[in-house]
Amino acid sequence: MNGSSGLIDCDIHQTDPRVEEWVQLLPEPYRSEVGRHGLRRVASGHRIEDGGMRWDLMGEKGGKTLSDPEFFVENLLDRYGHAFGLLSGNNGSIAGNPDPDYTAAICSAYNDYTMTKWLEADERFGMSLEIPLQDPDLAVREIERLGPHPRVKAVSMFATANRIAFGERYYWPIYEACQRHRLPIHIHPSTTAVVANAAHTPAGSAATYFEMHCCLPQFYMAQTVSLVLRGVFEKFPGLRVMLVEGGISWLPHVLWRMDAEFKGLRHETPYLKRMPSEYVRDHIRLTTQPIEDPPRREHLEQIFDMVDSDAIVMYASDFPHWDFDEPAHVRSKVRDSSLQRLFHDNACEFLELPCVAHPRVDLEVGVG
Repeated sequence: MNGSSGLIDCDIHQTDPRVEEWVQLLPEPYRSEVGRHGLRRVASGHRIEDGGMRWDLMGEKGGKTLSDPEFFVENLLDRYGHAFGLLSGNNGSIAGNPDPDYTAAICSAYNDYTMTKWLEADERFGMSLEIPLQDPDLAVREIERLGPHPRVKAVSMFATANRIAFGERYYWPIYEACQRHRLPIHIHPSTTAVVANAAHTPAGSAATYFEMHCCLPQFYMAQTVSLVLRGVFEKFPGLRVMLVEGGISWLPHVLWRMDAEFKGLRHETPYLKRMPSEYVRDHIRLTTQPIEDPPRREHLEQIFDMVDSDAIVMYASDFPHWDFDEPAHVRSKVRDSSLQRLFHDNACEFLELPCVAHPRVDLEVGVG
């Protein structure tokens, strides 16, 4: 596709840098450690290769590789006509790591590297900050350091390698900082196959990456309930949360169950002033990848109607991962009347982008 189609992509995974490209950004003693031994690895016995990059993109294409921002510009932004793409990083090197000082150093260096190499490569890139959830004070320090940057559009929180639910007051300093800087939380699955995880699934450990990956929506169900019922959105009325790579079809059940049980148990949450589903509608957004694929298209349309997708669902590609959804794949599953909001307007409003110059999405969006 030539030119911009107005497409906004809420999840692009820029490639981790080679050690020699960014080790100088680390403070000591971590500069010497990483330079000599590489990043700390906390991998379990799962085959994590199946959760990585598309194999057809490996190697060199047109003289460029996945380590080059220009590769993403040519094979994603230009090919599909992106107006904006959010760089969400890869949190496998920080999720579940038990050392907060080490993790904070890695996050800061990684953020600086992304700003220098990736944001300068194309004005359509924005970024989500990596922060160390192991220590909220250090996380806030990173938000204060880089949050005011105009190309920073979100703050990343890994959703599956944590031991404390997101509604807990432990995280409230992070939410206060995000609200103050008008930055939404970008909640994304972490590398769940790490030994520091409480569990690979909400039911316990998984035997394979396949088993773990099928259970990702369960984490999002629990985190949504925690955020709403712990009163996070009453405490921080300006906080916005986007749930990425968790699917969509689980949401109706959670909304209905919270509202139904609120009628009998609301005395346990006296700080809630509205029905739980109303907080979700006002503060939480979901993304399309991985969009559900039922045998009959009308079943997905019913799910979209149940969650009011024209208000809360945004496009995400997950490029360049194996389960990447190109825009045409998503476009084939939704009504034409939903395209403008799903591919552009919802994300434009949620991320507070300067979208006045973006063209309207056309019906052939994503045909690369």
